[in-house]
Amino acid sequence: MEKTANTKYKINELIANRWSPHVLDSDKPVSKLHILTMLEAASWAPSSHNVQPYRILVCDKYSNLNSHQKVVKSLDDINDKWAWCAPLYFVFFVKKDYTSDGELNLIPFYDTGAAAEHLCLQAIELGIYTRQMEGFYKDVIRQEFNVPEDWMPISIIATGYLGDYDKMDKIFSDKDNKPRTRKPLSEIAYEGTWGNPISTL
Repeated sequence: MEKTANTKYKINELIANRWSPHVLDSDKPVSKLHILTMLEAASWAPSSHNVQPYRILVCDKYSNLNSHQKVVKSLDDINDKWAWCAPLYFVFFVKKDYTSDGELNLIPFYDTGAAAEHLCLQAIELGIYTRQMEGFYKDVIRQEFNVPEDWMPISIIATGYLGDYDKMDKIFSDKDNKPRTRKPLSEIAYEGTWGNPISTL
């Protein structure tokens, strides 16, 4: 199944081809080389002062089934209906940091998101698909993996090769066959002043 983005302006092919399927092949492992390649890509995302305020926990069904099962245990009632089929999870953690005024520093979250996107784009280059989730029980992840208090789990990326939709509930093929859409640029980008939609060509 290909779902290349229908864009008005030509964009990078990896970006255009990245999408988030619900059905991954649980019987096809992702090689260690490909796992390390995706992690390498994540590490080269932009990072303020090169702090890289994230950690990535790799939970591979084929090399550490126990860790994989712990992630499945953490999934909420929506994601556990499909994400169990992913043979590989990347769990992203961000280091909590505070400003001198005691406010939560948001830059680490920004940098961690960039790292996650780099990983997902590298995956597409390798013929691997990803779907990012925030629907999981953070306390379960903390407890199961003995995560230090100053590290916050913020996303799980289900990862693997595209699976067989005939083996899954039809609801997922219905969802994934819908056309991909995005808001128009005039809605998300302003030109010169706040609220002034950018003019397009």
